[in-house]
Amino acid sequence: MRNHSVSYWGVALILFGAILLLVSYFTGLSHLNIVLHIGLLFVTLGIILHVWLLKRQEKY
Repeated sequence: MRNHSVSYWGVALILFGAILLLVSYFTGLSHLNIVLHIGLLFVTLGIILHVWLLKRQEKY
């Protein structure tokens, strides 16, 4: 049986990206496009990874 903690990497990336966006907003760094793009990249990669891992675990 596979380790189920690997399947949460996508969710962790999504949360990290969202936290990065929130921190940049509250610290006033939201005017820097690089910070916003990195947050968006983490959220997007997290969604893609999470869906890919869910599809990979299916037995059909």
